[in-house]
Parts: sequence; structure tokens; C-alpha cells
Amino acid sequence: MVTEIYKQDVRKFIHLVDDRIWKKAIERKYHMLGSIWETESGMLPAGVMIYDIIDHPEHVGTSFIHIKWVYASVAVQRPEAVYDDFFEEIYKVAVRRKIKQISITIPKVKEYNFELLSSYIGDRGYILMEGSSGNVNAILKLP
Repeated sequence: MVTEIYKQDVRKFIHLVDDRIWKKAIERKYHMLGSIWETESGMLPAGVMIYDIIDHPEHVGTSFIHIKWVYASVAVQRPEAVYDDFFEEIYKVAVRRKIKQISITIPKVKEYNFELLSSYIGDRGYILMEGSSGNVNAILKLP
């Protein structure tokens, strides 16, 4: 299940995001989504997605969604299922807002599960490019 994360909910997901990212997300009022899975021992925070909707940038010419952070907990057996939930939700946001492009920055950090996420979004049609600062950038143009 995907839910919006509000400032008061951050503590439930705090272990899934770098502290600097949380601080920026809260200060800049980025959109935050949390994945929650029901397990035998209760509800498990399974992942976090943080994104921004950038309106009318000069270099792109239209509004777009930029995903700043997407992460599935190491406690989850199938992180792809967490990614499925997040990317389905972000696609719905794009359709509702009539946005034609989604971009994402993926840090090349093993703990972030960089290889799995890169492969996953590549399979979803994103175009991957080497970015600055040891990141990979990816773009998906929507119909």
C-alpha cells in the first residue's frame, strides 16, 4: 500500500532515507510517498519515494516530475514489488497533472540498491544516462 508521508509521519520511515534528503524534502516541501506492507508481525515501512513537480522550466518547456529518492527496505524480500507500487502511483500523478515527462536521479551507492533500481527503471522504458557526482539520471517521456 502506498500512502502520502506528512511531516508528522517521517519518524515511521526515517531509517529508509538519508538524513540530508529528509531535511531537504521537508524544507522544500517535496512530495513524499511511503510503502507499507502488512506482515505477520504488523505493518512494515517498506519503502520511500520523494519527488518534486517542476512547473514550466525553461530548459524542458513543460512541467515534469523529478524523483529525488526511491528506496525499498532491505527487509523486503521483493523490492521490485515496492518499486511497482511507487511507479504506478507516480504514473497516476503524471496522468492527473497532464505531465509528459518523469526524471529520476539514482545515486551509485550499493546500499541504495543502485543496480537493481537502474535495471528496474530501464525495463520500464526509462532512458538511463551518466550523471554528475556519481549518479545515474533517467528520463521517461509519456504519451
